[in-house]
Amino acid sequence: MRKYDLLLKGGHLIDPSRQINSKLDLAFSDGKVIEVSTEIPKNNAKQVVDISDSFVTPGLIDLHTHVYWGGTSLGIEPDKYCLAGGLTTIVDTGSAGPGNFSGFRKHVIEKSSFRILAFLHISHAGIFAFSKNVMVGESENIKMMDPNSAKQVIRENQDLIVGVKVRLGKRTSGRNGMMPFKFALEVAEDCNLPIMAHIDDAPPSYSDLVKELRSGDILTHCFRPAPNSPVGKDSYILSEVLKARDRGVIFDVDPIFNNSEEWWENIPEDVRPRKDQPFYHLLAETPEPERSPYIAYVSEQNLVPEDRDEDPIDHPELDEFFEGVEDGRFILRQKSN
Repeated sequence: MRKYDLLLKGGHLIDPSRQINSKLDLAFSDGKVIEVSTEIPKNNAKQVVDISDSFVTPGLIDLHTHVYWGGTSLGIEPDKYCLAGGLTTIVDTGSAGPGNFSGFRKHVIEKSSFRILAFLHISHAGIFAFSKNVMVGESENIKMMDPNSAKQVIRENQDLIVGVKVRLGKRTSGRNGMMPFKFALEVAEDCNLPIMAHIDDAPPSYSDLVKELRSGDILTHCFRPAPNSPVGKDSYILSEVLKARDRGVIFDVDPIFNNSEEWWENIPEDVRPRKDQPFYHLLAETPEPERSPYIAYVSEQNLVPEDRDEDPIDHPELDEFFEGVEDGRFILRQKSN
């Protein structure tokens, strides 16, 4: 009788929790990993698959998704997304609010084959109008902010809700400034949960928001472009941002495009990158002889290694992030305690 249902042969296993990074065989029975070894005989398994050209990892986690499919205009189908990305856990970041979280739970979360956790939006209806043709800021109407309803929903769904989401800025909260954040903070403190905050154009200012974030709170899409960016007019990172980092605020990157349509349309169509990919703000400099420093907004598809014999980049913000260069690599500066 064969010991295993499935044997994966020759894959490159990466498992940080066990400090594994090498070619190994994996044997499964009843859907669970039973053995990991450099060589497991093929005749011990009912099915053998050669994966020598593939990587094997534990189930991945996506910390920023919107999967209230059918309930919000930006939701995608969670199971299709997880299968395509090797994900076993995803976190929905504020698609649903107190008024529709029960529907999100019943019709999406409980029906999914994968683990879905969620940030509850402080707005009663969550992110309800986010599309190319219809864009309504869910934090514009203060009447949609009911902290008591949010607290009740969190208490009823403690197995799923891991934080409170709030979206701020000209396009999402209008002229309400920091008021939606204050409602979110009341709920987060009462329920002992972190806040995930989104910000677009002022008001409020980037500085006003980050100085209110607590240790463990998250600023998402943090590397947004000017105006209202983490960089001041002097091209240096705002002091409030550095202080927030040191006290434990988490800065989350742009999982998708987060710049203006004008900026987007100025790119020639034949080289215009897709929006559905991460974008990064890079410390860069112009070619010699000027080598003037600047900050570039670059899509992941256009990130390529630079092969040059010149000196390392010289940028006024390097010292904020790196301690120096060693063997051609920048050494990340450790945060002070």
